[in-house]
Amino acid sequence: MIKKVFLSVAIATLVFTACDSGNTTSPKLDAESNSDVSPSNSSPSDSLKGGNVENDSTGQTRNALEAGKVGCTYEKLSETSIVETFKELDVVTTVTATIKGATQEIEYYSTYANSVAMDYIQSLCEKNKEEAAVEHKNATVECGYRTMTIKEIVPAMSIDALVQSAKNTCEEFNAKLSDVEVPVKNANCFMQSDETAISLVIQVPDSINVAYEAKYNDGVLTEKNFVTFEESISKREIEKACDNAKANEIEFSTSGETRKVTCQEYLIKTVETKKSSENPVETLAPEMQEYCDEITRTGKYPPNR
Repeated sequence: MIKKVFLSVAIATLVFTACDSGNTTSPKLDAESNSDVSPSNSSPSDSLKGGNVENDSTGQTRNALEAGKVGCTYEKLSETSIVETFKELDVVTTVTATIKGATQEIEYYSTYANSVAMDYIQSLCEKNKEEAAVEHKNATVECGYRTMTIKEIVPAMSIDALVQSAKNTCEEFNAKLSDVEVPVKNANCFMQSDETAISLVIQVPDSINVAYEAKYNDGVLTEKNFVTFEESISKREIEKACDNAKANEIEFSTSGETRKVTCQEYLIKTVETKKSSENPVETLAPEMQEYCDEITRTGKYPPNR
């Protein structure tokens, strides 16, 4: 649901593999493209509100960001609530999940640093609002000055499952942040699409290859994601990534949506299906093309924002 709050595509993919895919650009609300955050289940039209006045807490958050403090932490607040904090160089996101009977309420609150263009923040906000209106009946999106708040209601998980998921997600998040400190500069991306299908391949030498396929047919969108790790990546890291991908698989088995994750040595395969009365490829294809073009232009994965 929050694919479009994160600036790093690698982190967005990780988080959404653990909880919601959107990534998505996946919205699932997108964080960039890859949110699944763990407390949730795996990036809009209104303008940003609030003018140019910043409150103290927002300013302090951006100061911390610009000081280079990054990473993921989590805390069990009670037997029914948990909070995770994700810090990248340009954005801080807190995710609070509260169990209420058979459902859980999740709030994602993100604050963006001064280095992030206002136009870019606004575009994320608008895309998330559009996605919430079309795909998430129990989700709302509000945007202020350099902030974004997303709220949603999803099927409940046990507090133990939430804690384990948060632990797995933070471990992978922190590992990925270390990986993206020095982005690969010879990554390539190739994409083809038509009215109902998308095919995208990302090649990162000596690291990973990502193949993504999406097809809309008979009112159902089927998305397949294949992540193949090079032998230079340790088996331990691959196993952790697999565990993370499977952690919240049950959350996707809701009305009209399914998700299946399989792991085979150096390969992690994810297949998601979602019912939709409208063809989502029409809006997804331009976003994916823009993302792919940026990788090709910069030679970096993830591309810098």
